[in-house]
Amino acid sequence: ANSSSNTEVMAAKPVNGATPKAGSLAQMLMQALHSNDNALLEECLSITNERVVRTTVLRLPPAYVSKFLATAVNKFQSKPSRGLGLIVWIRALLVHHTSFLMSMPDFSDVIANLYSLIEARLTVFPKLLKLSGRLDLMLSQITSRTHADAVADQEDLQAPLNTYEESDSDNDNDNAGIGYVSPSDEEWDSDASNGRKNDMQDDDDDDD
Repeated sequence: ANSSSNTEVMAAKPVNGATPKAGSLAQMLMQALHSNDNALLEECLSITNERVVRTTVLRLPPAYVSKFLATAVNKFQSKPSRGLGLIVWIRALLVHHTSFLMSMPDFSDVIANLYSLIEARLTVFPKLLKLSGRLDLMLSQITSRTHADAVADQEDLQAPLNTYEESDSDNDNDNAGIGYVSPSDEEWDSDASNGRKNDMQDDDDDDD
């Protein structure tokens, strides 16, 4: 009987990482729960396709439902980081086997553990949101500062390396002619006329 079950499980396993069909996955899941094969169970739980999970849970006989739910909740409780994948299976079990589970005597304990686990995570969630907001603000400030520094560095690279400044000697040369006024044309004509008059007077004196 065990050999036959093992053969069925081997035939049900996916090839080359492909997602197994719901019927094959249900056989693997029943075998894992029946033999307490954790490795095989983990292989089943690694499938998180909602359609395949839903169809597999619908094919699961009631005798395995309660045990599977308790096992999934315990795994969730021991490692909450797996919640995203495990909650797909837990939800499918609660939705499609509600009537049967409510008739089980240990159902209230399983649900209480699940409720306390979810409540604890929801309590932390607002704090995580607040922390996330602060981290986003810090990253935004760092990004803005980095951008401003990059712009400043770019401006420094584009600035001229040498700046010419006028020396004092240049200023002295420019100011050398200050205070000197060149004679106008009229002054030149006046001086020339006076010179001619003086020459004529000298000539008259010579004649005398």
